[in-house]
Amino acid sequence: MENYEQEFQEKSQLPDENQFFANPQIAGYLLTTSKWGKFLAIVGYVVMALMIVFGIFIFITLSFGSPFPEPGFMSGIMGFFYVIVGALYFIPVTNLLRYSMEIKKGIDSNDMQSINSGFRNLKSLFKFIGIFTVVTLALYAIIVIVLILSLLFSGFL
Repeated sequence: MENYEQEFQEKSQLPDENQFFANPQIAGYLLTTSKWGKFLAIVGYVVMALMIVFGIFIFITLSFGSPFPEPGFMSGIMGFFYVIVGALYFIPVTNLLRYSMEIKKGIDSNDMQSINSGFRNLKSLFKFIGIFTVVTLALYAIIVIVLILSLLFSGFL
C-alpha cells in the first residue's frame, strides 16, 4: 500500500502531456524571445509593405517617366523584384508572429499544445530561411558563372 502511494506521488509530479513543464528561467527566456519576435514581426510587416509599395512605385514611375533609353525593361525588372521579395517576406514574418503569440499564450496558460504550435512555426521559419538561403546562393553562383562566361566570350578576359 505504501509503495502505491509513493508511485502515485511521483506520477502526479510529472507534467501532463498537455501542460508545459519548464523551470522559470527557461519560461523567462521564451517570453523574452516572444516579445522580441512580436516586435520584429511588426517591423517586418512594415518593411514588407514598404518594399511592395516601393516596387510598384519604381515600376510605374521609371517605366513611363525615365529619360534613359529602354527604361521600361530594367525598371520593370527592378520593380517586379521588389514586389516579389516583399511578398516572399510575408511567410517568415507570419511564422515569427505566430511563434511569438503561441509561445506567450502557452506559457501564460501552461498549455503544451500552444507551445508545440509555437515551436512548429519557429521550425517553419528556420526551414523557409534555410531554403531561401540555398536558393539565393545558387542564383548567385549561376550569375557569377554566366558573368565569367560572358566576359570570356566577349574577349574581355
